[in-house]
Amino acid sequence: MKQFLNVAIFGLSLKVMDQIKQMVILAMPQQVSIKWCNIAEKNIDLLLVNDVFFTSSNIQKIILQDVQAYLRLEKHEIYAGQITGDFLYYPFTQSAVLSDWIKNRFFDYGYLNKTKEYTPEFKKNDDGNELKTVSKVLDEVFIARNGFIQLMDTRGCFALVDTRTERIWMNEDNKLIQFTADMSQMYATGQFVNEFTQNRHAHDLRTQLWPILLNAGFNLEVSEQDCFMLNIWPQFSSSVERKNLLKMAACFAQGAKISDVKRYLNLTNDLVERFVSAALLIRLGQKIDADTVKFRLITSESETGQQLSIKGFFGKLRKKLGL
Repeated sequence: MKQFLNVAIFGLSLKVMDQIKQMVILAMPQQVSIKWCNIAEKNIDLLLVNDVFFTSSNIQKIILQDVQAYLRLEKHEIYAGQITGDFLYYPFTQSAVLSDWIKNRFFDYGYLNKTKEYTPEFKKNDDGNELKTVSKVLDEVFIARNGFIQLMDTRGCFALVDTRTERIWMNEDNKLIQFTADMSQMYATGQFVNEFTQNRHAHDLRTQLWPILLNAGFNLEVSEQDCFMLNIWPQFSSSVERKNLLKMAACFAQGAKISDVKRYLNLTNDLVERFVSAALLIRLGQKIDADTVKFRLITSESETGQQLSIKGFFGKLRKKLGL
């Protein structure tokens, strides 16, 4: 049995699309996750398409090649919530009919009813799977030619990104933002962009993503022997880790070996690896060769000029920031 469905919706306004998504979520069996996808992706399990666009050559080609099942969406107040043939009529507030249709189309009733015996193979806490998904999405986010991209989870679109200007608009209705294996991206239409950005403020992309990724705890297979150069400083919010984050930034801004920074600042592997991984994911810096490193830990009884310089820098930094 499938543990998740790839679902695409096309040709609706943002408001209607969100309503349809909520109904799909409610209609889905409890054991099954949803991955919202773009119509350009392969292996779409369920396509929900506005009937106005159904006969277009592009949609017909997609249905023939990549779609397992589809429903044509048509607005009809009297038949709202009903399915007739391949038509699903909206708007609707209950999902029983859609739920039965999905179960009959994709799942076995008997298996679904054995909830106590069910052990999911799709695990949201699978770090490797999550990191692979998140890395893939962020790769698309930082390609300028991609234009506007929706960031999505099982509850729908939680953010809109303008890849050209590196701005992001957040969906305030989706307050719990987590980067998991359920995360996906799809290109946004002009109509979607106009509706989503209305009455919402744009934020700097990296500033918004930094705390989410830092707290997510991803590790991009960062080794203590790796060397890292920080090119863009993150914005550090007030937290118990802020002092150490600032110190790490100062070291890595010169280019530093990860083990040297950890030993010099007496920090845990976890914190340093989270810092470097988050910075790599949002392109704040890159790994560098050891011979280009400028910050070096000298193990001798007397302090070197460089170490004195670093301590002096930290002192000025603390004074400036009131630490």
